Amino acid sequence: NPDPETNFTIKKDESKPITTVREYAFNCDEKVKVINIGASVTSIDAKSFYSCWALQRIEVDENNPNYCDIDGVLYNKDKTEIICYPVDRDAYLCEKYGFKQYDDKGNWIELQPDQEGFEEYREKVLTYVLPSTVTKLGAFSMNYAYIADLYMPEGITTIETLALFKATRLENIYSYKAESAITETDYTAVATLGTIYKSLPEGLTYI
Repeated sequence: NPDPETNFTIKKDESKPITTVREYAFNCDEKVKVINIGASVTSIDAKSFYSCWALQRIEVDENNPNYCDIDGVLYNKDKTEIICYPVDRDAYLCEKYGFKQYDDKGNWIELQPDQEGFEEYREKVLTYVLPSTVTKLGAFSMNYAYIADLYMPEGITTIETLALFKATRLENIYSYKAESAITETDYTAVATLGTIYKSLPEGLTYI
């Protein structure tokens, strides 16, 4: 069968489950948009997804006892550590909320502060709230993240090496003291954060 769309069969071999994703496994990949983490994965190196320029989402099998995701952002299971905020997640959010616009050559054009709809764009695409359970930003966890406003819980004690490396769009870091559990990570959570101050968390002990 010469048809490349139908001339092959994919067979899943469950006798050799993937358990480990080692450093640089997807280093500088320019094509992969979504990575699925199976239930058998027990270890993911901090540099596994380094510089994956097209990566928009990491989705974790709900039966995995070690990891989980929140709308495509990778965390450990108890959500005390953020492990990977995909480099191109803003593209996914732009698609989700209808902010995609292109020039004549097909290049994406970002909304500017003087354009209509910018404030909504900033809220829905450029704002991220870390859950109140988070105590640690893992190594490389938010490198190249295209975020302008980042909200951190006051309970964060550790920011590991290069956690915010080349997050050049970042303008503001806010910390919050939650009066109740914060589980949502998008802009809608901001109104429920309780006390907010513009600074790194007061509980921070290590960078």
